[in-house]
Amino acid sequence: MILFLQIIWLYLPGAFANMAPVIFRKCNFLNTPINKRLFGDHKTYRGFFFGIISSIIIVFLQSIMSALTYKIELLNYQNINIIIFGLLMGIGALLGDLLKSYFKRKLKIRPGKSLPPIDQIDWVIGSSIVLYFYINLRPSFIIYSLIILGILHLLTNILSYKLKIRKTPL
Repeated sequence: MILFLQIIWLYLPGAFANMAPVIFRKCNFLNTPINKRLFGDHKTYRGFFFGIISSIIIVFLQSIMSALTYKIELLNYQNINIIIFGLLMGIGALLGDLLKSYFKRKLKIRPGKSLPPIDQIDWVIGSSIVLYFYINLRPSFIIYSLIILGILHLLTNILSYKLKIRKTPL
């Protein structure tokens, strides 16, 4: 159970960065594709902006709550620059998603069309690369993270679909 909580807590900023583009999709601020030819028209500066801001906010909240959650923390939130860490976690998660979109376009997979399990773990891979520079994570921890967060992401997508937040369940 402690491993499950450690994974959720550590990757929470990346998870929120990954969800933010869907949550803020109706906002017109920065609603410009990053590179339509490489990534499609659905990967926008808006998604990156709100993803990074969401990640920073989550790290800030984690630092406030660290007195209560110190037993599951894998890094000391009082000893890190929370803005830089949130920025990097957000960028890591979003770059993982962007890279996946690039390969989906090369494979001629339409935007919104699922590519399991890559669609569920792309942000975890990107976040893990960033985390590598902050924490000495065991390979087994990263593998467990990919499995647990991949399953949770799948369940979140299905719930979002049922709540009419997403257009597709996967």
